Parts: sequence; C-alpha cells; structure tokens
Amino acid sequence: SATMVGAQGTDPRKQVLMLFTHQSDQPAQVIAEKAIRSTLESGSSAPLELYSEYLDAVRAPLEGYEAELIVQLQRKYARKKFDLVFIVNPPALKFFLRNRASFFPDSPSVFIVLDQRNLDGLKLGSNVTGVWAESNYKSNLELALQLHPGTKRVVVISGVSEWDNYWRTRVQEDFHT
Repeated sequence: SATMVGAQGTDPRKQVLMLFTHQSDQPAQVIAEKAIRSTLESGSSAPLELYSEYLDAVRAPLEGYEAELIVQLQRKYARKKFDLVFIVNPPALKFFLRNRASFFPDSPSVFIVLDQRNLDGLKLGSNVTGVWAESNYKSNLELALQLHPGTKRVVVISGVSEWDNYWRTRVQEDFHT
C-alpha cells in the first residue's frame, strides 16, 4: 500500500494583501507598488504570495457600493489567511478600519499615509501600525517666492473629490501659517 506524506500546515509562504486607494494604472501607483513589492520580497525570509486590490476610491467614492465590495472581497479571499494586510493612503485605510471585523480581523496591518494629519480622528485599534511622511507646503511656497520674488498671486489648482478637498485644505493651512 502507498503511503502519502503530507506537509499540512508547513507551507512556508506568507500571504500578503496590498490594499491601494487609487486605480492600478496611475503612474505614481505603478511605481509605489513596484517599490513595495520589491521591499517586501527582499526583506522576507519566507517566499511571499502578494495580492493587490485597487479601490479607485478617489474617482469612485466607496460609499455607494462598499457593502457589495466587502461581500466580493470576502468571497474572493475566503480561503486565504493573510499574514499581513498592507494599506496605502487614507481612503483605503478608512475602508479597512470600518470593515476590519468582517475583513480579515486577525491579520496584522501596516499602513502608509502621506501626512500624519491623515490619521486625525481614526481609531486604529490593535495589531495596526504604520508610517507617514511630513507634508509641508509652506517651505515649497517660500522657495518658489525666493526664485520668483515678483510673484503677486499664487493659485492652487485642485479637483473636487474628498481626496482633493483634503489636500487643498492642507495646502491652504500651510500657506496661511
């Protein structure tokens, strides 16, 4: 009789879900994802299985279809136990935090946001950590004015999405201080 030796529970691969705010074809998104993948793969002692989800939450706010999206993601990843959920930018982080109980509640999570002020009012909970950059538009304005001392007016061009409104407000705050 043949004997089968199984390696149940000894799969050395680590499963990582990367949850992105933007659409996948945006140039900055492509560069960021490539850098994140490379960093995770080079820093891991175990082989990785990387999965990416792009919410496109700036062009299409999630409020209208968030419940359906959660159901779809639960179906898609029903057999997965993620060792890490990596989250990029505030809309994806807010989506994750709102739905964490039904969306991999035990997976450790790491986020990247562009400005610490992106975290204002968020309750991260346990097993969530992250990093942020320091955004300071005032120093950029001061440099521009030094290079062009005759400048009389500065115009900030922006869209109208929640994301655009957030950044326009940050720029206005920095310019007025």
